Amino acid sequence: MQKHILKYLMYCERKSCMNKNEKIGELYKELRLARGLKLKDIATKKLTVSQLSKFERGQSMLSADRFLLAISGLNMNFAEFAHAMDDYQPNRLTIFADKLFTIFISQDVEGFKKFLEEKDGDRTIYDFIERIIIKNNIKSIEKEYEISFSEIERLTQYFYSIENWTAYELYVFGETVSLYSTLDLVFLGEVCCERSKKFRQLDSYVKQYRSTLANLISVLISRNELVYINFFITELENDLRYSDLFEHATLNFFKLYLEYQESAVKDKKRIVQHLQAIRTLGCTELAASFEENFNQWIKKI
Repeated sequence: MQKHILKYLMYCERKSCMNKNEKIGELYKELRLARGLKLKDIATKKLTVSQLSKFERGQSMLSADRFLLAISGLNMNFAEFAHAMDDYQPNRLTIFADKLFTIFISQDVEGFKKFLEEKDGDRTIYDFIERIIIKNNIKSIEKEYEISFSEIERLTQYFYSIENWTAYELYVFGETVSLYSTLDLVFLGEVCCERSKKFRQLDSYVKQYRSTLANLISVLISRNELVYINFFITELENDLRYSDLFEHATLNFFKLYLEYQESAVKDKKRIVQHLQAIRTLGCTELAASFEENFNQWIKKI
């Protein structure tokens, strides 16, 4: 929420006084009318019809607390309004993540290296982080590719410095879990669980949180560090609802693998049945990914 408020204030600052009032007010009025709402439908004791009217006409701005009330009155959240302010264009992180995923799917090392060249220079901490994520993707294909200890240490310190992890920190951590030593990974994983509590009522946030935990568990399994896994499996399970089919399928796959490893008789029957059930639901790519992971894990052991 603080990040979006800052974005709102920066948006205001970029415009001239008259222009900023008009632009934001016009957008607000447009969204209000599109939802069939009158000013009186939004007004409260702390936000009057007069204040809203002046805001829409560009005659005055609302304070941050009143602006949040105005947005809430549209039954929108600030992220949605900020997206509208940006003409419904994706933000920097979305653009970066989409491009990264597209290159990863094709396993295009040269594509990653060109992407890295585009990000040349660490003007901000976020430039540095994006470069680390790209480098880690290169390393996932070219195992001999090196990322320096100092780079990993700087990223680790960044995580420790953030008191409350937003979806951005969850995404970055999830994309870089393979970089850390097992002890650092477990410790950062616990930090992640603790410092993400305040935002877990947001659906989009919880989705990223679950994805990050799944990546963390997968890396621990690939290293055969099973002793650390139960805590994170419990964390993942506690945040699931009955409708989270993908997450339940992933969680049960992890549990079945642990059951397989703990059993004296190495019988793959229940795992095979689980994969077949996923295929029956039409999730053939997910089943194939689980099967590939399973084969890699048992091969390492």
